[in-house]
Amino acid sequence: MGSSHPPDKPPATTPEQVSATERARVADTEPSDPPEAISDSLERGPTARAPSYRAPAAGPIFGEAAALPEVGQRIDDFELTRLLGQGAFGTVFLARQQSLDRDVALKVAANRGSEGRTMARLEHPHIVQVFSESVVGGLRLLCMQLVSGAPLDAVIASLHKAPDEGAAQTGWTGADYLAAVDQHASLRGVLDAQALRDRERLAESDRVQAAAWVAARLAEALAFAHGQGVLHRDIKPANILVDRYGRPLLADFNISGRSDDAGGPLGGTIAYMAPEHLRAFDPGSPVKADAVDQRSDLYSLAMAAYELLYGRPPLSAARGDDNRNAYVRRLASLRTDDAPPIEPGPNDAEKTLCRTIARGLAAEPGDRYQTGDAMAAALDGCRALAAAQQALPRGSWLTRAAERRPFVWLVLAALTPQLVGSLVNIAYNSNSIVGSLNDPQQALFVRLAFAYNLLAYPVLLGVSALVLSRVYLPWRKLESAEPADDRAIALARARALRLPLWMLAIAAAGWLPGGVIFPLAINHFQPPLEPGVFFHFTVSFTLSGLVAVAYSFCGLQYLVLRVLYPRFWSDATGFHAKARQELRGAGWRVALVQWLAGSVPLAAALFVFDTTLGKALVLLGIAGVQFAARAARLLNETLAVLLGKSEG
Repeated sequence: MGSSHPPDKPPATTPEQVSATERARVADTEPSDPPEAISDSLERGPTARAPSYRAPAAGPIFGEAAALPEVGQRIDDFELTRLLGQGAFGTVFLARQQSLDRDVALKVAANRGSEGRTMARLEHPHIVQVFSESVVGGLRLLCMQLVSGAPLDAVIASLHKAPDEGAAQTGWTGADYLAAVDQHASLRGVLDAQALRDRERLAESDRVQAAAWVAARLAEALAFAHGQGVLHRDIKPANILVDRYGRPLLADFNISGRSDDAGGPLGGTIAYMAPEHLRAFDPGSPVKADAVDQRSDLYSLAMAAYELLYGRPPLSAARGDDNRNAYVRRLASLRTDDAPPIEPGPNDAEKTLCRTIARGLAAEPGDRYQTGDAMAAALDGCRALAAAQQALPRGSWLTRAAERRPFVWLVLAALTPQLVGSLVNIAYNSNSIVGSLNDPQQALFVRLAFAYNLLAYPVLLGVSALVLSRVYLPWRKLESAEPADDRAIALARARALRLPLWMLAIAAAGWLPGGVIFPLAINHFQPPLEPGVFFHFTVSFTLSGLVAVAYSFCGLQYLVLRVLYPRFWSDATGFHAKARQELRGAGWRVALVQWLAGSVPLAAALFVFDTTLGKALVLLGIAGVQFAARAARLLNETLAVLLGKSEG
């Protein structure tokens, strides 16, 4: 349960030098025996002839070999089988508890501090459990849960080790994570049916789902500890154990403290400390120990979560310095001034997870998650979002192309049907209207068409661009590496859902007035106009507009629900609940898509059935029915995934 050296390890300083500040203790320990060195042969019985440990008459001197028991000896109720790890705050043995005939982890340390009492009240599935505490000859013995698995830092090292002459592995999966645990684990665990389901879930996860799940469980564990008034103060991968089922457990509360004890000793590992934690170490800083609170623990957890995801520290390290205080001040400044890392790239669940971790790494405690439960909810939302994106129906090559350039396809979906409507309008006018007009009326009709289009198109295109920009600009913000306003993104996501209705209204505003304006203008400037021509003008613009509006609405609705909405998240807290609230009206829109795509062209064909245009509209309606059926099926499957109805 020791720690590995952090990537930004400060200059060497003895514990005595650190304690001379009378403000802090730094945990910087290393395991003396790697986990893989532990034997699998733990089922042999206790050795009857094991010699008993005898404390020196003058009392043990902690840290000296003569004062500690050795492997093979028996101390109190425990036979020491193997050395698991050794650090500044104690030595951990694999031991056999004689009275209960079971294997345990036994931590032997100087009889000081309150780690045992602290951990004993933290009964949580993701915190290593303490069974008992006893004192023998000045040594404190902590009998703890034996975790069959590996420390998280070893798992991270295995996941991200560079392949032959290649870059570090980043495309790991939940199965790779479990394989890394199995690689380092050498203790046989007891079968746990409930935990087995966790392993099965992890085996089917991608790296975003796996990393989010692991970090969320640790955030829940911290929320529980904080609820008991306990701050860990030393969250790092080396202090997190992963069992054979992939479940993480917090360990090493040796420098923890009460959240209401501002005068207690302060500790931690510099590589994972929050800025206020670092400043509390600096004697010249006005920041006191009471600035280190539960949000500081969550900062350290965010550091560990990023390292699990990418295999590297999220923030740059300070240059080493012989003066520890100067080093700590420089590192605190870096972590205050540097923006939390967000990987640039497409909007997906990984980007959302990056933003969640970045919030945990905010320089100001007030900008972070305020509780472990809030952070766990956000991480679980990322996991649900990743699962949903993975389960979305694949669609055709058009869907995949739209995922790469969604707004190009949105523009095409909005404009292309208008061209189809224009062709219908021109053909209908040629067949049913132009021949009924005299020469002056025909000349006026041409001038009116030119003026109407010259006025309507720029206005309608400008309004469309304005509506689209209120969705496009936040989307681009999400694609960047810049921080995003969660409320602004949620508002833009809601606007995206209304985008098809906006475009429907804009297109209708362009088409429908023409059916009234044209005949009235011709009748006013070049009277008289036959009543039948009035009727045909109304039918022409209405049918053309309905064809254009119907297919535009269908295409936009598909792109918004299938392409934009699942990737329009900066904060995925309560993902399915929010989706159920925001998509309440989506069902009738899908039904409208199916109805419009087939019925509108067929209805239009009734007015010109015996013409070439009528036959073309019939074919368009038949194709529309096929298109609408497939689109509706994909949209219904998409809705089921987004609403969580597809989960078993």
